[in-house]
Amino acid sequence: MSTSENASPKAVGIPQWWTLLRQWLGRFPLSILQLGMRIGVGMVFFKSGLLKYQSFEFAVKLFEDEYKLPFLAPAVAARLAMINELTTSTLLFLGLATRLTTLPLLGMISVIQIFVYPNAWPDHLLWGSILIFLLTRGPGSLSIDYLIDRYFIKSQYLRDRFAAVRAWLARFPFSILQLAMRLGVGLAFLNAGLLKYKSFDYATQLFAEAYKVPLLAPAVAARTAMINELTCSIFLLLGLATRLATLPLLTMILIIQIVYPTAWPDHVLWGSILIFLLTRGPGTFSVDYVIEEYFRKRRYWSSSSRTETSGTAPK
Repeated sequence: MSTSENASPKAVGIPQWWTLLRQWLGRFPLSILQLGMRIGVGMVFFKSGLLKYQSFEFAVKLFEDEYKLPFLAPAVAARLAMINELTTSTLLFLGLATRLTTLPLLGMISVIQIFVYPNAWPDHLLWGSILIFLLTRGPGSLSIDYLIDRYFIKSQYLRDRFAAVRAWLARFPFSILQLAMRLGVGLAFLNAGLLKYKSFDYATQLFAEAYKVPLLAPAVAARTAMINELTCSIFLLLGLATRLATLPLLTMILIIQIVYPTAWPDHVLWGSILIFLLTRGPGTFSVDYVIEEYFRKRRYWSSSSRTETSGTAPK
């Protein structure tokens, strides 16, 4: 070996174990995540529709005094919203006409965002990212749509047409969905952490009377949850150490689910997104991607340098 070869820089790239780990995580069935997202976002709209049904007069009053939608009478708007939420959420649970079902919900979210609650954009971003994911990637194999497509559509013409539409929808950038989900779930935990920080006494009381986490004093549990939410949410928003940042949040969700099981709809919603980010990564709009590309190019430059040096070195 020549002296020049000894002096050449050693290649620094992505460790092989990290590549293998990502491949292993990527084997987690996407259909389970799609099912969790369908149930999670479906429960949001189902509970909202059920509340309007149980307190319809209050819902009408809300549309009259606060929402004030143009072109629609309050009673009509309240009834349309109720029917829309109850019907579409049920279809999402079943995975029936899933892609079509997302459209009226996306329309309703847009109307609320523009005309009613513009400050509620973090929630709308979270729900909208899931709905667009289901629109562009479908409901998964754990759905009635999958059974219909596989066993009941016999016409080759219809199969080809549906395949063409699905292929066109799938062209929607996956990285944008990853970014929107990261921002949505990150802001949810950031707001929860900030609320604990601003009202720490109330958070401590909540852990003492409602959550009752074993082995931890309420103040310690509240402070741990606050630090966890604030820290991990910032990492998620930046897309920095994204996969690692999901683990403390998933652990916290699991613990709270055990001690506070009635909150399972929110936990399914957040958990499915966190597992999605854990297994599929943060996407190209993230600091993780920039770091990975830096090391990838550094390894390429190092390899090129060694090749050129080896080719010119004296024997």
